[in-house]
Amino acid sequence: MLDKDTDICYTEYSIGGTVLSADAVYSYIKRYRGDNMVNEKKVKVMTKMAMYENGQGAEDIKINSYYRNDYVSFKTLVSIIWMTIGYVMLVAMVAGMFLDEIMEQISVNFLFIFIMVIVSLYLALVLLYAIGASRFYKKRYLESRQRLKKFNHYLTRLNRMYEKEKR
Repeated sequence: MLDKDTDICYTEYSIGGTVLSADAVYSYIKRYRGDNMVNEKKVKVMTKMAMYENGQGAEDIKINSYYRNDYVSFKTLVSIIWMTIGYVMLVAMVAGMFLDEIMEQISVNFLFIFIMVIVSLYLALVLLYAIGASRFYKKRYLESRQRLKKFNHYLTRLNRMYEKEKR
């Protein structure tokens, strides 16, 4: 778990049914293996990175494998296709419920107006849905991009720690 106030990572490990915090594991290693064995900063950075990789990291990497416009366009198109399938099913269900009344009033004018209403509602729904979906997926892409940048920052930081340790 990440404490938002202090930006310190609190992770619990289960060893033989006993739950230990990351601090307890670190102090145990430090006490019995010496100070030079484990760097606390590296452990914290690696723990944050592992938590991210096991959580949203895989999804964020998948999202960021696309360009932003490609990701947003693709996801918006898929959403519109699913919305269209749902709309067709809804119209078919409503038309089936009122089939007797529709057949009694059938005429060229009625049929024309009925189809125009269905198509107009569909176009308005597609427009609203496309705008909403594109905003949603754009925000989702940008948030995942920020999380991935933070992960890359931790990776760079960890690399600097290793290089500093080699000197």
